[in-house]
Amino acid sequence: MTSEPSNDSVFQSDGSSAQYRLYFLDGIGTIIARAYEFEAARDELALEVAESWLEGRSAELWSGPRKIKTWRPNPLPFPLA
Repeated sequence: MTSEPSNDSVFQSDGSSAQYRLYFLDGIGTIIARAYEFEAARDELALEVAESWLEGRSAELWSGPRKIKTWRPNPLPFPLA
């Protein structure tokens, strides 16, 4: 069982930050199964936070209208059909 990510923020020393949203996608990768909002000082820190929550799941990281990154689990080494 996985634990829910905390809403901890990663701020710059001056306290400024940006809003990020991590969308976990369904098995096909087309429907949002769950979303988490958090704050970080910059994209690199937001990527670190998001990657710590992935656990091999498909996900997308967004900041407002900008898609920062998409993660897809490794495909199966053989076809299903």
